Amino acid sequence: MNIPDFIANAKSGDILATKYDSLLMVARVEITKKEVNIYYYFDWHKDDGFQMNEWLTGFYGPKYEPDDNFYRPATDEEKKFFIEQMNKFGFQLSEEYGELVPRLTHEGFMKFYMNK
Repeated sequence: MNIPDFIANAKSGDILATKYDSLLMVARVEITKKEVNIYYYFDWHKDDGFQMNEWLTGFYGPKYEPDDNFYRPATDEEKKFFIEQMNKFGFQLSEEYGELVPRLTHEGFMKFYMNK
């Protein structure tokens, strides 16, 4: 299976775009002989807004097809926008053990757990 480098080398905290103008933050990528699954922390789409994949059990999008060009690397502008949306949602990126992972901010904690 021909897998583009930006997918094969994607790591936690990377941001990808889709051909339908969605953005997603990668949690991990699983590549087997038969399939590619991109698990994500968050995704954004203009119609649905910013959403969290709370349990990280689902992967994004339809079945990966090598010639479909469903995914592409996010532009710098898209990455900046996504990080801003994530911050408004109550999360920020934190480096932990060499990976970038989203972590709840104080404001996010108050929003989600204290209803303030």
